Parts: sequence; structure tokens; C-alpha cells
Amino acid sequence: MAKEILYFLGYYLLIPIIFMISIFLWRFVIQGNDLWLVLTDSLSILGLYYLFTSILFSFFVKRFKEKNEAFYK
Repeated sequence: MAKEILYFLGYYLLIPIIFMISIFLWRFVIQGNDLWLVLTDSLSILGLYYLFTSILFSFFVKRFKEKNEAFYK
């Protein structure tokens, strides 16, 4: 169960926060693009990321639980 929580925190919190900070620094601070353009682009990419990650995470958790149930029987 602890591995699942770490995976969840990594995929749903850590990676998106790193992505938002890096894209904000790169596109807004370094390149000088408009703030609203950077926000809309990054949030749309994060929306797709969360969609695909949710699908993959649900399959991963299901497989992980089946593997653990077989191990403990």
C-alpha cells in the first residue's frame, strides 16, 4: 500500500508541479511569452496528462492489487 501512495504522489503531485514550474520559467520568464498564453498551454497539457495518467494508474493499481492478493494467498 505504501508503494501505491508514493506512486500516486509522484504522478499526481510531484511531476505536475515540476512541469508547471519549469514551463512557467522557460516560457514566461526566459522567452517572455504572454502569461495567459503560457497558462492556457500548460494547463491544457496538464489536463491531457491527468487524463492519460488516471487511465494508466487505474490499470496499474488493479494489476498491483491482483499481484499482492496472489502473493499473500
